Amino acid sequence: MAEIIRLICLAAIPVVLTVIFELLEGLSKFKNIPYVAKQVIVGICFGLSASLATEVGIDIGGAVVNVRDVSPICAGLFFGGPAGIIAGLIGGLERWFAVLWGAGSYTRIACTVSTILAGIFAAFLRKYLFEKKKPSWYWAAIMAAVTEIFHMLMVFLTNLDDIGRAFSFVKQCAPPMIIINAVAVLVATLIISIIESSENASRDELSKRKIARVFQRWLLVCLVIAFTIITGFIWMLQTRVAEKNSRDILAQSIRDVSADVTRNSDNRLLSITKQVAKKVNENENLSNDELKKIKDIQGVSEINIIRNDGIIINSTNQEYQGFDMYSGEQASEFMQRLKGSNEYVQEVRENTYGSGTYMKYAGVFLENGYFLQVGYDVDKFTESMAEQIHGITRNRHIGQKGFVIVFDSTQQIISGPEKYEGKTLDECGLDLDYEKLNDGNVYQCNCNGEEAYVYGQFSEGYIIVSVYYKDEVILSRDMSVYVVIFMEIILFAILFTFIYILLNRRVVRDVDKINEGLMEITNGNLEVILAVNDTAEFEQLSKGINTTVDRLKEYIAEAEARIDKELEYAKTIQSSVLPLVSPNFDHGKSFDLFVSMHTAKEVGGDFYDFYMIDKTHFAFIMADVSGKGIPAAMFMMTSKTEIKSLAMQGYSPAEIFTKANEHFCESNDAGMFVTAWMGIMDVLTGHITYVNAGHNPPVIGRAGNYEYFRTKPGLVLAAMEGISYKQG
Repeated sequence: MAEIIRLICLAAIPVVLTVIFELLEGLSKFKNIPYVAKQVIVGICFGLSASLATEVGIDIGGAVVNVRDVSPICAGLFFGGPAGIIAGLIGGLERWFAVLWGAGSYTRIACTVSTILAGIFAAFLRKYLFEKKKPSWYWAAIMAAVTEIFHMLMVFLTNLDDIGRAFSFVKQCAPPMIIINAVAVLVATLIISIIESSENASRDELSKRKIARVFQRWLLVCLVIAFTIITGFIWMLQTRVAEKNSRDILAQSIRDVSADVTRNSDNRLLSITKQVAKKVNENENLSNDELKKIKDIQGVSEINIIRNDGIIINSTNQEYQGFDMYSGEQASEFMQRLKGSNEYVQEVRENTYGSGTYMKYAGVFLENGYFLQVGYDVDKFTESMAEQIHGITRNRHIGQKGFVIVFDSTQQIISGPEKYEGKTLDECGLDLDYEKLNDGNVYQCNCNGEEAYVYGQFSEGYIIVSVYYKDEVILSRDMSVYVVIFMEIILFAILFTFIYILLNRRVVRDVDKINEGLMEITNGNLEVILAVNDTAEFEQLSKGINTTVDRLKEYIAEAEARIDKELEYAKTIQSSVLPLVSPNFDHGKSFDLFVSMHTAKEVGGDFYDFYMIDKTHFAFIMADVSGKGIPAAMFMMTSKTEIKSLAMQGYSPAEIFTKANEHFCESNDAGMFVTAWMGIMDVLTGHITYVNAGHNPPVIGRAGNYEYFRTKPGLVLAAMEGISYKQG
């Protein structure tokens, strides 16, 4: 537990450095440092952190665990590619030379290379995958985990000549190193997200709408699913392969030992048979008693002398004399195999004559043309073979701990590891199931307190058993699975990165170019020409948009020409309703009049009017209808007509505006209004009675001086019912 706490404290150092530099980014003094200098400062600080992790590695189960790769990853991901590369180089080179003052040399190459590549990897992903932005917490954790997996794979690749030790190291170090490195980078990312919460929120909001981010997430999901399926399949496959290999190894060991036992037993029995044949050839007229004496001296169970026709003419077992060898299956087989050969050794078989008796026979031809048969029963055979078999499997190993033993029917071990020979199965802690051995299948049992695979076979009266410890069988499977899984993760990570970069460069960037062009077009710039020609699809899309814009420009030009023509007609009509000063205008020569109007558009709501109400009263009005264009012109004509109609009825200016306002409010669904200034002048006295409905004041000129005739304006016309206007 203390080691884990120390490891967590070491992992916290690069996290704290990340927070410090993130906070410094908010200070103007640090922000104003040149980019190159800032990258060098950050890189050196994180490089020293990586070096410290090397020097204070934690020994867990005999393997040194560290968090060196966190520093270059944080530097590269959060503060810039050059900073990550510098940190990786410092940490990697320090690890290389650290062997001079006590660091382990077994993983020297793997650790050095992985630390340097961690910085390069972080710089690459920051630029091409995260587009120079800080990654999300889950991407940061995944990247750190993949980096450590690559580290473990490098341990395998750089120690192929000692793969067992390499696997032991990886199995011990991989879980804590992968987890702690990933968690450290994840925590650093979360803290930065809290510091930049508002910025990250807006970025996340934007990322939800970008096809690259959506594709990124779904690609990750698909790869994780594929990885899970493939890993499960490989696990099952490697388990089956490991079990099959263990069965093959166990069976082959049994076959080899069985062949050795059979060969030794055959040679021994054949040697005895030849010795007996020599004595028989020296004295062809051996009596039965003399034959029995030879049997006892040689320690065999039976000696038979057989004629060419298969009849036993002399035997140590008087019951066999006169027996026809061709009359039984076992004896007949012996006769058939001996034909065409000077000698033959038969495997242990049930005796034809004595049912239930198992014998092993050997035969050779005698000089007189007869042949001699010598046999062992099982008890005598095993007794005589014990010395020959002793130690035959002593140097046979299955894996590191497995072995092959040979024992007899009393469960005494004849051959096997030296510590087992001469002992019984129970004394050696071997819990064997004879029924399962008879089935001829591999099964699991307890051997010396450990689970093991066991396979057995009966041979020449002995039982041969091979033992393969389960942990060694699983070790071979686990090594294969670990290597394959690590390779899968690295390949999937590379595949993911390059698919995303390819999508981003070939699709997303072209989509962005298209969107930028469309944005300009929608903002009114119809002169934009899209030229995205990286792929045939985008080239066709660009041409389609350009063709659409050209057609739109044609339609707009046609519409503008048509509207201009129509507005010209409307202007003519509008101008025709505005009065002009003509020689026929009867104003009694009491005053001069000049009119001029310049519209901002072809048609609009500005208007003026003047007329004689009677011979002594002259009415004139300046007005402006809200809005522009045709609707304003229509409302202007209505307003002009209504005001003139009321004026010609003899109403005062205030009454005219009051009544006109009521009329305008009744039918003003469009919500338009009119500002107006109206005056009625007595041409005999020059006295003017006026009313103002929210209009600009007129200008009065006196002896060359011009000034605004300022009056208090009333409410505009058509704004509200029930308004009474005052005149001045």
